Amino acid sequence: MSVLRRRLLLTAPALALAGCADLARTPPSAADTNPSRVRRWLVRLAWGADADTLAQVRQTGLSAWVSQQLQPTTTAAPLPAALQARLAEQTTARSDLSTLVWQMQAQRKEAVGLADPQAREKAFKAWQQAMAQLQQEAAARHLWRAVHSPRPLQSRLGWFWLNHFNVFQGKQDLRAMVADYDEQLQAQALGRFRDLLGVALMHPAMLRYLDNDQNAAGRLNENLGRELLELHTLGVDGGYTQADVLAAARALTGLGVAQPPEPRGPSVQRRGLMAFNPARHDNAPKVLLGEPLPGQGLAQVEAMLDRLARHPATARHITRRLALYLLGQPPSPALHQQLAQRFLDSDGRIAEVLRTLLAHPEFEASLGQGFKDPVHWVVSALREQRPPGAGLQPDLPVSWMARLGEAPYQRGTPDGYPLERTAWAAPGQLALRFELARSMALRWPTVWGQAADTPLPADGADGSTSASTREVLASARRPAERLALWWSSPEFMSH
Repeated sequence: MSVLRRRLLLTAPALALAGCADLARTPPSAADTNPSRVRRWLVRLAWGADADTLAQVRQTGLSAWVSQQLQPTTTAAPLPAALQARLAEQTTARSDLSTLVWQMQAQRKEAVGLADPQAREKAFKAWQQAMAQLQQEAAARHLWRAVHSPRPLQSRLGWFWLNHFNVFQGKQDLRAMVADYDEQLQAQALGRFRDLLGVALMHPAMLRYLDNDQNAAGRLNENLGRELLELHTLGVDGGYTQADVLAAARALTGLGVAQPPEPRGPSVQRRGLMAFNPARHDNAPKVLLGEPLPGQGLAQVEAMLDRLARHPATARHITRRLALYLLGQPPSPALHQQLAQRFLDSDGRIAEVLRTLLAHPEFEASLGQGFKDPVHWVVSALREQRPPGAGLQPDLPVSWMARLGEAPYQRGTPDGYPLERTAWAAPGQLALRFELARSMALRWPTVWGQAADTPLPADGADGSTSASTREVLASARRPAERLALWWSSPEFMSH
């Protein structure tokens, strides 16, 4: 083994990422606690280098922290007790998804059916306000987790999957569904891709968004079948044909959203709000990607998802997008091949793919070279500068994201927000960020619900800030001005 290779293996977090059990009990190395290096890793993986996480990494070392963050879980990470209490007060926490959706449908139906125009307008406005409240609750939950979660890597991957399996809150009654959809994807963010695919495809938010509740034998709707192949699994260059799109759409016939409880016949299969009606299903034989689809009905849908999740084209498509998200640039062909092979060898386990990515020298070399998208930029500002013990007021930050063109559930097309740097580094976007940085700094006490002193950014003593940036920061006359300048700096824009 070469000296260079041995040095890379010893100084990078490769041992922990490979699952070394003794690492957490071993004193961290100098490289594992180097302040500048730790900050760069946390900005990339943890939204930002907040004080709590920095203190944790100083104690355990970077490798042990990353290894702990990569442990898959089947639940979304808990939040601080005060935020958990606020979550418990949300409408979505007090009612199961089916009941909530049916209640909102009934409220709208009642409003539309009123004969008196004034009463109808008033009732319809009340329904709109209730739906807007559900939308706001979902966005608040997403933002609280990003800013306060002790498992920020899970939150980062949760945002990736929410964007990959994009749905738009403005369609029909999706505003009542997006909180549950988001929560389920968050919980599976580091698990198996096949499980993520099943959560996304069979969730009522996706079924409604891509019109599969209208997809029936003799009345085919290709929307979900097409996006399943093009966006969610194989990718646009994944080798499928129009015949495969039709086969996927036919396999999905009968899969829709349950209506309020009523006699539907014992043959209808339910999973929460998802309902499969075999009377609407196309039972004729189907061939997908050159091979017959086995089974009938819902079992055939599951068989299709199994095949797609394990296909080499899916491995290439998903790992390229994951690498682009976490590298800030496309992976080299060699790294991409390693990631895709790890995806296949591990049965699509996302944590295992990330272990391979993070242990590769290409990841370390990319740190500081990426460009934060709007969500990363806003969340990192909130997370890094949060006052101790404060509770985030989410309305303003969500509006900042929306102004920058990237906010949860607001992308109107199925492809999700772009991952490429060029989509967010244009002059107009930068000018808007400079403007919002000033607004954010001035509204900081409002965002945190307290009239605290404006927190100051790091002075750059760890080497993460250039001399020119420190000079500009030193010229600020007020704390809020200094904070706005920091958020406008090249160092803060990068990841």
